Amino acid sequence: MIPQQKPGPYELDAVIGFDCTDDDAKCVLLEIPDDPPSTLPNGNPSTFTGYADPCVRSEIFNNNDTKKLWMTYSWPFIHRVGLHAVTGIATHLASSSDGGHTWNFRKNLWEPEPMTFEGEEGFLDHEVSNILPVKSAAGQYWLGARLNYFLPNEGGVNERPAITIHIQLFKSKTIEGLSTSQGLKLGSDYADKEIEIDINLNKLTGKKEPGFWTEPALYYDGQSAYLALRIATYKPGTQIPTLNKDEVYVFSFNPDVDISEWELHNEGVLAGHAEAMELDGDALTQIEITKSRSGQLLLLATSMKYDPSLPAGIQQYIHEGIYVMEIESLSPPKLKRTVDDQLVIRAKLNASDNDPSGPGASGYDPNSESGIFMVKRDFSYSMKVEIRKTNVVISSIRLKST
Repeated sequence: MIPQQKPGPYELDAVIGFDCTDDDAKCVLLEIPDDPPSTLPNGNPSTFTGYADPCVRSEIFNNNDTKKLWMTYSWPFIHRVGLHAVTGIATHLASSSDGGHTWNFRKNLWEPEPMTFEGEEGFLDHEVSNILPVKSAAGQYWLGARLNYFLPNEGGVNERPAITIHIQLFKSKTIEGLSTSQGLKLGSDYADKEIEIDINLNKLTGKKEPGFWTEPALYYDGQSAYLALRIATYKPGTQIPTLNKDEVYVFSFNPDVDISEWELHNEGVLAGHAEAMELDGDALTQIEITKSRSGQLLLLATSMKYDPSLPAGIQQYIHEGIYVMEIESLSPPKLKRTVDDQLVIRAKLNASDNDPSGPGASGYDPNSESGIFMVKRDFSYSMKVEIRKTNVVISSIRLKST
């Protein structure tokens, strides 16, 4: 359901509602011909495959080339390690020169790295990446962020230890150079000592609940860089989520200095349980910060609930839809509201044929001629994910006449 909005100090264009079903010609499957979805090692169709977690950004370093876009995306696969069939998730990079209509594979940006944790063999895997070009008085460069965790050779994604989950930030003169750049690790009080985090975000925020930080979103306003993260919380001593205590925090930092000198400042909470309830959920996840075509600051987020009756794992997290909301400020963090205190919602995207799991993450850049990119999820036999081009663009608002 899309909440009805009364006129505020301005009148909104109609809230865009879009249902990305397989039989809708406007819900276009993203194809990257030189980087097809993974197959099994023997070439047979895989049960753990597809594209997910799109982050789409313009190439701002050439002002005449507004059609040049970059995209990072998660690339799940199954590989063989000894006698084990092991699931993995890599981050791939693609580019478009025609506004997002067609895409070319550029490189494996971040591949799983062999790792031993508490004596168990496995890999450090990466997903939910975010990238951002920065053009400042100090020069031009790229920022990157990703989620890391240990994935054991036995058990797959559902057996990843929560105490290994952490965020890693990167900086490079080129986007391809993010692969090999020095990283800065961010985590919680509950991150294992073997992870060796550089910045404890719980100490910056005072957050006490057990949990981990996830879903990075980067933004630059010409002076400061901002990093938005969700804190995913759990009941003490369990892996049972407490979504009503999850929150989206915003941190600021000076990206011009060397990454070893970055100091994060806690700007505060952008959204939490109360905002999620307004959007038919208990928590907001899969966040992204971007702009509309007319310059409004936007938050893209998935409204989420938890259903313990479903098979254990990520399929227990039910997604109620992707919402596009206006942000009033990042310092201090504040979502925009109408005069009668309703969130300013620009669009809601869903995938009704994905019931009960709902859609996955989304990505958007105002120069995308393919509109918002969103993920469809299929857990019917393991995990199959697809990125769809929706052609939904967020443009202007109509000012109220006086």
